[in-house]
Amino acid sequence: DEAVVGGSLAPAVRQITEIAADTLNVERVAVWCVTPDGKGISCVDAYDRPQRLHATGATVSTEGSTYFERIVSDRAVVSSDAQNDPRLAEFLERHLRPLGVTARLEAPVRMAGAFAGTVCIEQIGSRRNWLDDEIIFAGELADQVAQALLNAGRHVALESLRASEARYRSMLEAMDDLVYIVSSDGRVQYMNPAMVRRSGRDATGEPCHLAIHGLEERCTWCAENASGSGDGRRREITSPRD
Repeated sequence: DEAVVGGSLAPAVRQITEIAADTLNVERVAVWCVTPDGKGISCVDAYDRPQRLHATGATVSTEGSTYFERIVSDRAVVSSDAQNDPRLAEFLERHLRPLGVTARLEAPVRMAGAFAGTVCIEQIGSRRNWLDDEIIFAGELADQVAQALLNAGRHVALESLRASEARYRSMLEAMDDLVYIVSSDGRVQYMNPAMVRRSGRDATGEPCHLAIHGLEERCTWCAENASGSGDGRRREITSPRD
């Protein structure tokens, strides 16, 4: 799906919760993710299907919770009678009973084998015996959330890299020193404005020895480095054009 692949987490998760609620004909679907300190889970999206409303922000501690100890290792926690299920006892008074949740299906989200969150599916008003296909579907939803988290992480890393490159380029553009970058095959990849002024043109893509130094053959120091015969020491080089 475009939202999941695109790297924007919130729209992807909202779409997942809506599809899950409509497909399973349930009142509530929520996606929870492990907090940065690993001591709890926070709600990325909670979808109320009857109201067509989304909510975020709630955080629940997982420290000392026998339920979360179980879901970390299980593929899914399946409960057809949530309010009388001893596995869900810690949620009875603060969540299940106030909201009228009567059946619950929760699948863990895993990334690289580690617990990263859950997809929680809840029915209100009547008990429900979850079908095998529905349990499998919950696991597939958890896999979709894991993919959305992975893509969002990549998106953030890419944006950070782009920002870093922009800062670096801005620094080079402002320098009075001559700066150019050459590829492994000896072609100019970048020239800062000072280097462009010195050369009389932007020679990006041209052979370095010709564009920068006015030589017909590859520079001897570059040839030594390419062949591995260079000694690796820092050198001061005077261009024939200087």
